[in-house]
Amino acid sequence: MKTIVIGGGGRLGQKIVKRLLDGGHQVTAVVRSGNSPDFRARVLKKDLFLLDKKDLEEADVVISAYGSGFQADPAENRRAISHLARLTRGSGIHLIIVGGAGSLFADKTHRVYIYETPSFPDFLREISRNLKEGLDELYRSEDVLWTMCCPSEIFDYEGSYTGQYLIGESDEPLINKDGQSYISYEDFAKVVVDIAEKGLYKKKRNPAVRHNQFCSHCHRNFPGRYFL
Repeated sequence: MKTIVIGGGGRLGQKIVKRLLDGGHQVTAVVRSGNSPDFRARVLKKDLFLLDKKDLEEADVVISAYGSGFQADPAENRRAISHLARLTRGSGIHLIIVGGAGSLFADKTHRVYIYETPSFPDFLREISRNLKEGLDELYRSEDVLWTMCCPSEIFDYEGSYTGQYLIGESDEPLINKDGQSYISYEDFAKVVVDIAEKGLYKKKRNPAVRHNQFCSHCHRNFPGRYFL
């Protein structure tokens, strides 16, 4: 599988790149500056917004682990999604975008998004809102094979790798038996790579949680696509 990882030098992007390479895939890591996060990967030094269709034309899968950061204009997150959707439209490329838990619904009623709740951190609110607006654009897009993967509310960079997780399809966070919406970066990288390898969940948004214990309330629309 030929893959391109945008944000391949970032905290999550590096883990996705390594997992893809360990799986025997061809990987191009797109970075703004610096070297490849793994010597086995090809590196493309280019800003996301300067990418064109030629840069992506040989890929089977494009994974965006891009994040604007806390100092940049939060609208960059929405614009990044729009730009990548335009570049992959009609190409047959599977576009996988890493979203955020804040853009999920707060509960089963689907009336309020997590970023709209009073306890949500103010410095993340506009980032999450723009990710949600980017998702809305994906739903309206035609001929784009997209998937948005959202981590849990607790997204632990230093957490261990277990290889065990659940994928939901109900647009709200999954909660494990400990009462936590939790996943480590290592396990989430596996979620992303597994979805890429199996070509799952096209034109869907899916939250993920570590499956360290049985899930207390998780919902699925059909069998066989919930556990990967």
